[in-house]
Amino acid sequence: MPFLYQFPMEEASVKQYLGDIYDSIILKDIITRYKIRDTEQLKRMLMYFISNVGNTFSAARISKYMKHEYRGISSETLYNYIDYCKTIRDFLLGRI
Repeated sequence: MPFLYQFPMEEASVKQYLGDIYDSIILKDIITRYKIRDTEQLKRMLMYFISNVGNTFSAARISKYMKHEYRGISSETLYNYIDYCKTIRDFLLGRI
């Protein structure tokens, strides 16, 4: 976060900066690269991933969460989205 070293570490500035990175790099890249039409569905799934960092979960659990959010998702779409996110992760962090 090189930008943040130029300014005082204020919570609002940090949140704004990280939100902008999320929107411009991660979200727009996935949507553009893979031509995703239902962006809200992808956003909710990404929020599930972010909220569950460090926890193990399954595709069935994600599907259940999406149904709870009134955003049902097909298995094929779910697995595609997971693969897209892994591609971005590999790009940002290198192959793990």
